[in-house]
Amino acid sequence: MTPLSARGLIRISRMLRVCCMAGAVGIPLLLAFLWWQLDWIAAASPDLSRIAFDPREVNGAQRAAAFLTSMIPAGVLIWGLLRLQAVFRRFATGEFFSAATTDGLRAFALAVTLQALLRPVASALLSVLLTLQNPPGQRSLAVGFGSAELETLFVGAVFLAVAHLMNEGCRLADDNAQFV
Repeated sequence: MTPLSARGLIRISRMLRVCCMAGAVGIPLLLAFLWWQLDWIAAASPDLSRIAFDPREVNGAQRAAAFLTSMIPAGVLIWGLLRLQAVFRRFATGEFFSAATTDGLRAFALAVTLQALLRPVASALLSVLLTLQNPPGQRSLAVGFGSAELETLFVGAVFLAVAHLMNEGCRLADDNAQFV
């Protein structure tokens, strides 16, 4: 890698590291805000609009349980973002090809993939939590797996492939270094 292109990657890595940290901090704050402001968020959310419930009837315990439920897939993604920010930290110091870098990238890929699989489960649990106050017969369990989850699974698979490719590159570089 030329020094000029390495400098560009280092600069971008610094910015992406900040973005990863902002996401890791911002996701739980945003989710807490959304569950606190459920009354006006429910109308705008496509996931919540499918569920027949009155946001004004959802009590504090239900909102707390809903927040914790939505933090399950979000927590996995946050863990992945923290691992990815460590990758960008290494990139920013010029460490491009190492076992730690590929391990971090693989962990991010697995987190993205797992989060995509957990999101429909969390949505189903949320549908039950949000309709608990409904009379019997009007409670619901809504299960869905859509294009967003498929796209996220694809992104996770691409990152897994890139991590595997980088790992092979590191192994080949180590093998070649031993011959010199």
